[in-house]
Amino acid sequence: RTMTTQLISLNRNDTRWIITLNRPDKRNALSDDLVGELSAVMQQARAADIPTLVFRGEGRNFCAGFDFSDFDAVSSADLLWRFVRIQQLLTQVLSYPGMTIGIAHGRNFGAGCDLFAACKVRLATPDARFRMPGVLFDLILGTRRLGELIGASHANRIQLSQAEFDAAEALRMGFITGSWEAAPEGEEPLSPEQTMQAIDAALEPLVAGTAKLSSTVRHAITDALHTEAAHEDMGRLVESIMHGDIKARLARYLGR
Repeated sequence: RTMTTQLISLNRNDTRWIITLNRPDKRNALSDDLVGELSAVMQQARAADIPTLVFRGEGRNFCAGFDFSDFDAVSSADLLWRFVRIQQLLTQVLSYPGMTIGIAHGRNFGAGCDLFAACKVRLATPDARFRMPGVLFDLILGTRRLGELIGASHANRIQLSQAEFDAAEALRMGFITGSWEAAPEGEEPLSPEQTMQAIDAALEPLVAGTAKLSSTVRHAITDALHTEAAHEDMGRLVESIMHGDIKARLARYLGR
């Protein structure tokens, strides 16, 4: 069953939901409305006890990160709220009691990389690129999780230099867990229906394996591995926002 809202497309069955960010004209940047829809879907999936969630993006990339398009119209308080909501979404994904799978392609930035990193399994097409420029406006978002995945040495290098890295380097570091080819090289892009079929085929072992587990076991595994640091992450984010005017820092970053 497929349901499409203004900002996401949701393909559902009893064992997995494929959640597609559907703002291709904005490179799937995380507007407050998109974050709200994703958060609501996470709540619905938890209530329905869906074993596996898959996150992907429509268009040229998975997610371009924080949406700056209405930056001039919002206050510093609004910006604080929006970043807090993104952190809440990351916590929802990281602490989801089941399998979460991210599929990245194209160029991905900031909070989009953090959303991908929050997934338990992270696949990327060979063209995927990642960059986390939030430190340029003094924002601490996703840093602990990045270090958890790739180690402190790599995380320091990437964040302090704001270096972009490709899928091959991401695989070597452990930022991605595997590669996924969206379409055979040289062939026409897949249709939306073919894409869903290809995703199901590629992920079938993970989806089937997770579906065999009881809800109790899935909750216990997630609680043991992923819930301890949620409050710490939020605290670091808010502290990084509050030490100065976040809007002024973002304006300098954007060259305004």
